[in-house]
Amino acid sequence: MQRRRLDKGLKALPVSINVSRVEFYNHHLCEDIRNIVAANNIPTELIKIEITETAYADNPRQVQEAVDKLHEYGFVVLMDDFGSGYSSLNILKDLPIDILKIDMKFLDDFATSKKAGIILEAIVRMAKWMQLRVVAEGVEDRKEWDVLKSMECDFVQGYYFYKPMPEDDYEHILDTDTAAEKLFSEEEYEDLENTIIRVFQYGNDQESAMFYGMIGGMGILEMNGDNLEILQVNKGYYEVMYSSDSDLRREGGVLNKKIIGQDYEELLGQCRASKEKNSVQQLQLHHLREDDTFIWLNVKIKYLGSSGKRSLFYFAIDNIDEMKKMESEKYIYSYSAALLKVFDKVYRLDYSDGTVEVLHTAGKDKMQVGEKYQFLNFFVRNADDIEWINSEGADRIITNKELMDQRLKESRNGSYSVSYRIRLSDGSQQEINVLFFKVEPRDGEEEYLCCIKSI
Repeated sequence: MQRRRLDKGLKALPVSINVSRVEFYNHHLCEDIRNIVAANNIPTELIKIEITETAYADNPRQVQEAVDKLHEYGFVVLMDDFGSGYSSLNILKDLPIDILKIDMKFLDDFATSKKAGIILEAIVRMAKWMQLRVVAEGVEDRKEWDVLKSMECDFVQGYYFYKPMPEDDYEHILDTDTAAEKLFSEEEYEDLENTIIRVFQYGNDQESAMFYGMIGGMGILEMNGDNLEILQVNKGYYEVMYSSDSDLRREGGVLNKKIIGQDYEELLGQCRASKEKNSVQQLQLHHLREDDTFIWLNVKIKYLGSSGKRSLFYFAIDNIDEMKKMESEKYIYSYSAALLKVFDKVYRLDYSDGTVEVLHTAGKDKMQVGEKYQFLNFFVRNADDIEWINSEGADRIITNKELMDQRLKESRNGSYSVSYRIRLSDGSQQEINVLFFKVEPRDGEEEYLCCIKSI
């Protein structure tokens, strides 16, 4: 199905595949999954692998090795039914999963049981501290969803949104775009719009307090011709848009001001699209904050109505910087894994502190993946033992970011290669080939990769 949709140029969303504990007895499981995906020429990000807690409990070492291998092949791994067994905390400690799916039994009685709610919130918070995304399973009504939102649970699934369906129905939803993140039903949108109207009419009533206290950034935009103006925002807006708590005490700092700058054209375009289609529009922005730092935002916009040339829009914003960082890490990891077929080691070079982080290694020495080593001063400390091969001035270029950028820019293929011989402790010499290049996993970001090959 995924291949067919891609061939037709249609939208394809990730599909999760459950792997049972029995299948882990197949020692070629990871290779089989990779080969099936490769045979259909499917991007690995469109196939996610779900394992269960019981599978890990049966054979921890084998499952851990499988997860490492799946990561190496570029797959995202989810832990399904978390909390259904007895080794949950050990799993979080030992198993390098990407996403945690909380077992729906935690939702069975959490509306009436304080303990269930406390346990659920503790798991969500603990997962966030460990930089794991969380999915709560089994959400069947709006009240459960509201509670999970208040806990800042990343994702929810359940019959409240959709029930299991035939393939044709699923594809119809994708193709008609009715899966526009069923955030609100029509009735709920009407309630929200009435709330917003009352916020404007009364300054201090209960509805206003509810709007300002809602979790997450939200507000009201007015479009007049080609101008966009922010009319109202809640407290969550400042929490997302500004970096220090002092900014939360601003009073009207962004209100009644026209939007200008880098985000203006994209926001204006999505407002017009929301009005024309009468639908929720969504975009991601790489926003430059007032403290000169960049942050990734996810913005949702809904048209509320018009009066003459003026149109009102509700908007909601979320900080998705961590999600983007995870995407970047996955990109760098997958990219560097492919390079290991040619090189002995792949490093990430950090010019800010002169270190390299081992991303991948063929295991020919004691260096470990994830460890950092001093790199730039290596050429200074060992200058007497290094003989450069057709690479005059390489030590100066390697240790200077500006010179390296200039050399990479001048190169036809965007890389810089050097070779040298180094005298080892036993008096022998070893020839080393090094390749430097730069990648940009996200707008405004750059990573320097360094690949080593011993001859």
